[in-house]
Amino acid sequence: LAGVAGISLTLETRDALLDAPPAGTYDLVAAFGVLHHVPGYDFRRRWLQVLATRVAPDGRLAFAAWRFYEYERFRQRVVPWPPELAAHVERHDYLLDWRRGVAALRYCHYVDDAEHDDLVRASGLHELESYRADGFTGAVNRYSILGRELRR
Repeated sequence: LAGVAGISLTLETRDALLDAPPAGTYDLVAAFGVLHHVPGYDFRRRWLQVLATRVAPDGRLAFAAWRFYEYERFRQRVVPWPPELAAHVERHDYLLDWRRGVAALRYCHYVDDAEHDDLVRASGLHELESYRADGFTGAVNRYSILGRELRR
């Protein structure tokens, strides 16, 4: 985006979950490919609330939730939790065998419609748009675009 008129972009390396977002407010705060890796319902809510504080008055918060559990090809990758962890996970928390040529397990949380809607409410912003897109079906992620104003 260097040289594009009207665009100012800052890229930083940081822990998106544990480090506070950069100070100030932004026209766009985006979280794609992250939410399904955020452990704990309360932590997911607080994290989106923090992101919402960084949205400028006319800005947008855009986030996506991967809806993997709705598809058999991903449910086939679910492996049981080890006994020492099984008592500590929440509903819709899964370990997925990522099968990329090496043994690699991924923690993934399935954000269903009820939780997604709760996260929107918890943000304190208004949902301006919600839609499904991406992947082999064209609907593997649910996106929400939030702002301070009510939907037009």
